[in-house]
Amino acid sequence: LLWNHPTAIFDPPFCAASATLLINDITMMAQDVVAMTGDCMGELLSPPDCAADISGFIADTMDASAAAATISMACAGEITDCEQLAFDTVENFAGLASQLIGASSNCDIDAFL
Repeated sequence: LLWNHPTAIFDPPFCAASATLLINDITMMAQDVVAMTGDCMGELLSPPDCAADISGFIADTMDASAAAATISMACAGEITDCEQLAFDTVENFAGLASQLIGASSNCDIDAFL
C-alpha cells in the first residue's frame, strides 16, 4: 500500500521557486509578528489593527503551508493537490477577513461628499 501510490513528476525549477516562496512567507510571518507587537499591546494598542495583523499572520502561515505542500510535490514527487487547495482556501478567507477589518476602519467619513 505504501509503495503503490501516485506520484507527480519532479520539477526542479518549480521546486526552487517554491522553496523561495516558502522563505518569503516565513519572512512575512515575522513581519506580522512585529506588527502585532506594536498593535496588540502597550501604548499603541489598536484592536482593529491588531485583528488585521492576526488575520494577516494566519493568511501568511497558510501560504507557507501551501508552499511546503508544493515543495513536497515539486521536489519529492508526492501528490499534494488537495492539501495545497485546502491551505489556499484558508489563506484566501483569512486575507478577506484582513481586508474587511481594514475597510471597517477606513470607511467612516468621505471627505468628498
